[in-house]
Amino acid sequence: MACNAQTHLSNEELRSELERYSGEGSNSIVERIKTAQPLERKQIVDAIVEMAKEDAGRVTVPFRGNDGNDNATTRARDTILRVGYILSEAGQEDAILEAFGETYMRIEPDTRGALALSLAKCKDPRALQLIDESAREGKRQTDPRLKITS
Repeated sequence: MACNAQTHLSNEELRSELERYSGEGSNSIVERIKTAQPLERKQIVDAIVEMAKEDAGRVTVPFRGNDGNDNATTRARDTILRVGYILSEAGQEDAILEAFGETYMRIEPDTRGALALSLAKCKDPRALQLIDESAREGKRQTDPRLKITS
């Protein structure tokens, strides 16, 4: 029986791998998650979830885009979108919900919309509820008939 031992990635190495993730190659982080032993898989996924939670807090204000004024926000946005994609491709639905369940509605709309693609791959009804709630909120904000005035 072949041993599939892999070395443990530090948080810095994991963040670096997330930043350069392209979705290609057998050594991709998705493949690493899929082929890792349960303990290592949990460690990798938990670390990715924590990074996503941390970075989600940086994109809860209106995202200024790639105008060069806020590189940290741009990197945070890219990271959470990659995390969403990686976790959905690796079949880690609970991890996606853990990473974004509490912050999803506070993430700025463009990033939230892009992240919805990863959530939509989940079979868990909670993910679809987040997307639905976000769509309803967007509708309320854009349709003057649905706006609530104080």
